[in-house]
Amino acid sequence: MRTKINNTNGFTLVEQLIVLSVILTVLFFSWYNFHSVNVNRTTQHVLNTFEQDIFYIQQHSLLYQRRLTLLFTSSNSYIIYRSSLEAPLVEREFDDHVHFNFDTRRISFNPRGTINEPKTIHLSINGQTYEIIFSFGKGRYYVTET
Repeated sequence: MRTKINNTNGFTLVEQLIVLSVILTVLFFSWYNFHSVNVNRTTQHVLNTFEQDIFYIQQHSLLYQRRLTLLFTSSNSYIIYRSSLEAPLVEREFDDHVHFNFDTRRISFNPRGTINEPKTIHLSINGQTYEIIFSFGKGRYYVTET
């Protein structure tokens, strides 16, 4: 005599596929949100670092009454120096998705901490473009999203 064994302890293939699709959907949306937050944090980090370096140039120029220059060495890095014979005061290099687009590679600050010539720098971070505008005769600059 044969007895039929009913095994109802497992899950069917359909149930497993439903659970797997729910898990993948949740992971996709959480990754998408994380990516957008990471892009925003990168943008804020680059802009804050650039702002702190400009403040450093202005304070150093005022304190030591020396001319400082910000020189873009490549599309994603720059240095701050007093003269080309001395070692740079600050060297910055950013990730590959950060690009400075500029007409001239140098921005000079006089001993009063103001810029010598008005300049506009275009900054691209992850495809988003910003304009950094230095006004003439002032130590201020403006950042606009384009």
